[in-house]
This record gives sequence, C-alpha cells and structure tokens, in this order.
Amino acid sequence: MYEADAIKGAVTMTDICNRYGIEIENHHFVKCPFHAERTASMKIYPGSGGYHCFGCGAHGDVIRFVQTYFGLPFLGALHKIDADFSLGLFAVQDEKARRDAQLAEARRKREREIRRREMEQAERDYWNKYDEVLRLREIVQRRAPRCEDDKLDPTYTSALMMLATAECELEIEEARRHKAYGNDTKLE
Repeated sequence: MYEADAIKGAVTMTDICNRYGIEIENHHFVKCPFHAERTASMKIYPGSGGYHCFGCGAHGDVIRFVQTYFGLPFLGALHKIDADFSLGLFAVQDEKARRDAQLAEARRKREREIRRREMEQAERDYWNKYDEVLRLREIVQRRAPRCEDDKLDPTYTSALMMLATAECELEIEEARRHKAYGNDTKLE
C-alpha cells in the first residue's frame, strides 16, 4: 500500500514518541506503553522507524506501534498518523468518502420524505373511506324499513349497495395503510 510506505518514509519512531507524549531516555530507550515497567526496556530505532521491547517482545514499525498503542486496525492507524502529522495522504479519498456519505444521506432523506408522504396519503385515504362507510351506515340505519309493509326508500337501497363496496374499499385502504407503515399487523 502506497500510503503505508509514504508514512514509514515521513514519520520516525522519534516523531511518534514526541507526538504521543512518550519520553525518550538515554540511548533511544522508552518505557514500554504495552506493559507495566519501572525502567525503559523499549528501544526505538530512529533511522528505520521501528521499535523493539526487550521486556514484552513487542516490535514493529511506526504503523504497528500506533495500531497497538491506540487499538486501531491497520487502515485506522494509517488515517490517524496521516491526520496527526498533516501528511495529506488521504485527503482525496477522504473528500470522496465525505461526498459519498453526503449523497447517501441525501438519498436516505429523499426516501424518508417519500415514505412520509406515502404514509400521510395512505392515512388520508383510509380515514376518507372510513368516513364514507360511517356515512353510508347512518343512511342505511335511518332509511331502513321499520316493518314489512314499509316501502323501500331508494336512498336506502342505493346506500346499502354502496356500503358493501365501500366496506371492501375500506379493507383495501387499511391494507395500504399497514403497508405504508411497514407492518402486517392491524392498526387499532
């Protein structure tokens, strides 16, 4: 990976120790941050950028040190060093990632808005149909014949036929409403 080589060439273990507050003692020894110790047992090699601890055996390069010290994955360590030392190696990739994240967020926002509108429309359609069913039931109840000899009111027969259709349409709107809310259970 090009960035790893660039980081190893630009940042030394001395730079790392100075940046992260690790005191360098005589002959390039430091107290190892990976285990408890009283005296410095980790040797840093300024030229090669590596380190080795004679106490716990930890060793590696500047990237491995940052990985272990901060508990980061390899790529995370590269990004941290790049940012902490202002190397600018990931600036183009970071800008692309930022743009991609913005586009994804805009897409999610549009999808949420579409879903909100669908839910509102389904809600309006359901309650309009519900009101129509109630209106027709009231007409049927008020205009229903009171005894066998009563003549059928044309409004009653018309409302009765429309009521059956409206009740079926109400069930369809209820199903649409549930689908818009993303569940299969009946709403109360």
